[in-house]
Amino acid sequence: MAGSDAPLPSKLLKPAASVPVIVGPTGIGKSQLAFRLALELGGEIVVADSRQVYEMLDIATNKPSPEQRQQVRYHMIDFVDPAATFNAAHYVQGARAAIADIAARARVPIIEGGTMLYVDALCDGFTLTGVPPNPELRAQLNEMNAAALRERLLAMDTDPGVDLQNPVRMVRAIEVLESAGPPLRSLRKRRPPPWNALRVGLTAESLATG
Repeated sequence: MAGSDAPLPSKLLKPAASVPVIVGPTGIGKSQLAFRLALELGGEIVVADSRQVYEMLDIATNKPSPEQRQQVRYHMIDFVDPAATFNAAHYVQGARAAIADIAARARVPIIEGGTMLYVDALCDGFTLTGVPPNPELRAQLNEMNAAALRERLLAMDTDPGVDLQNPVRMVRAIEVLESAGPPLRSLRKRRPPPWNALRVGLTAESLATG
């Protein structure tokens, strides 16, 4: 992808059944590109960031500026109490509703990535393999016996569909549920959205040569 001031690729300027999804490492320019696309396309931005969803957490979260919000409408930011539980399943439900609303108003949805678990869950549908390991949580769970694991797992999902005598399976199930939310059975089935994700990955090399 070209630098932030370069002309936008023509394929991104033709609204269709494809939804632009801007991804890349922190500080690479995703927010700026998404903002420019929104201005060019008459679009609205759906942010996929696990920190920007929270109210009041403005420091080091790279939320859009007040000036940007005056020009472009943003979704999935500043709406969750910091004390509340929020996971990928909650995000997908809200983001898909936002995208449907944007499209229904003849606007163009643009997804600005930040948390790849959220991006993959939204664009590809849930699968167990899409939830990355959580070493800190796993270490904690490995200290628990099978009975304690079973109790914790069933408190999260009464019908997880895993071997409740197998500590390894229960640890992974809890790990997935902590990130994606219940029910666990539904996460084994891929449920892609009714639109195509046009992923645009930004890299330092591409910006330097743009």
